Amino acid sequence: MVLIRGRITSFNLLQIVSESGVFEREAGALMTIMPALYRLLDDKSPGEFQPFAARCLYYHSGYPASAIVLEDLKEQGFRMADSTTGLDMQHCLLVMKAIAQSHAASAVLHLKDPEIFIPFSESFYCERHRKTIGNIVYSNMKSLAKEVEKWPLFNDRFASKLHRIADKAVNFLIKFVERDDDDFNTFNHGDLWQNNIMFRYSDDTDEVVDVRYVPIY
Repeated sequence: MVLIRGRITSFNLLQIVSESGVFEREAGALMTIMPALYRLLDDKSPGEFQPFAARCLYYHSGYPASAIVLEDLKEQGFRMADSTTGLDMQHCLLVMKAIAQSHAASAVLHLKDPEIFIPFSESFYCERHRKTIGNIVYSNMKSLAKEVEKWPLFNDRFASKLHRIADKAVNFLIKFVERDDDDFNTFNHGDLWQNNIMFRYSDDTDEVVDVRYVPIY
């Protein structure tokens, strides 16, 4: 079993995590939303559907410590991708297919049972958290811009643009994740990056064949 604990980078972020109930949201998604999505997809393709995320085995909030325990994906042959090379097209296609399944199923589930999503009606990336989120996004964008300055084929085209939008990026983030009841809404992964994704590879060719992600909502 794998104990997944949140990464707290500052006191302000710790305070936001506590006040916004992020830990409870995560546990709620794992214990209610994900099983409902799996049942929906399995009903449509009996015996064919494969889960796209690690299952939650146990959840506790409060004293002596809050914890979420997920299944050990290593026992099923999954491992992290090589962090020094990043993800190639085949890796990315598997990830996008899994996310697309999640998005499509969540839209259907919302039609069938909209009340199940009430605890998730507001994103963590919202106006109430603008100040702290804005500081983090600004810092990340500036770091990205400085990195792109080192890329000979892209520095002239993109580095200056990234510098210019660094202080506006949080506006885009808040705007584009805000729920719009007059438009198409899905249940989104909140932190989709390489360290939250595991892959399974062919024993014969070492080609990537399957994916699981650690769900964070």
